[in-house]
Amino acid sequence: MEERVPGESGYREWCIWLIEAGLCACNGCGGHLEGQTCRSCGCQHWVQEPNRHVHQRYASWTPNTDGRCQAGTKWLADWDEELDRQAELRRRMQAG
Repeated sequence: MEERVPGESGYREWCIWLIEAGLCACNGCGGHLEGQTCRSCGCQHWVQEPNRHVHQRYASWTPNTDGRCQAGTKWLADWDEELDRQAELRRRMQAG
């Protein structure tokens, strides 16, 4: 099965399809979901149904960042990098 890239057309529908089929939506994983948790990488996946705030279905993901999931580890590294970038920007603004 060809993997999709976040932001690509059809990515949301593809993730929903995988989750409903009981498969992990992490790129490169291919593990099976037991409940909402992937037995292979440990991430959690579920389909968020529409509610009064969000009017369409979407795939939700709680990444596992203990090193078992490549996608989760990359997400954590990107998040840390973004936090560092924001902290540096605040320091520059305060220094004037």
